[in-house]
Amino acid sequence: MGQAEVAPGLWLDARLALVNPAEGWLIASDIHYGYEVSRRAAGGLFPLWGMSMIEDRFAALLDDHRPRTVILAGDVVDGGFASREALTWLESLRERCERLVLVAGNHDRGEIRRHLEFVDYFETEDGWFIHHGHESPAIPHTVRGEIIGHHHP
Repeated sequence: MGQAEVAPGLWLDARLALVNPAEGWLIASDIHYGYEVSRRAAGGLFPLWGMSMIEDRFAALLDDHRPRTVILAGDVVDGGFASREALTWLESLRERCERLVLVAGNHDRGEIRRHLEFVDYFETEDGWFIHHGHESPAIPHTVRGEIIGHHHP
């Protein structure tokens, strides 16, 4: 898969992740795990392969980049319809890295919020300020830059 350096040492992986190899972190946002389940519950006709595609994509990203910290910058799930499956998947992610950070997004609700700790924002050790983007937190003047999720088609 392709990669592009978007800032010194900061790489955008074509599989929809931002990676800082030197600092050992990987960020992805707006995963919407369980989207197909929530759309089916609303009467939509969606194939049930989205969650397995997400699992496969993240397995490959972790194999290739081996991050110590994985940061999911909001909308980890698409509501509460596939919470059990999401909890199982997130536990498997947690087992593959030293730290899993869950930043809250506007779709992160239901059982997942009762079982896992979410933060409103996260600042990496190298100074990147990460939030989902559905709200506008106060950004410290000392940060290197801002990384926002939420902007997707």
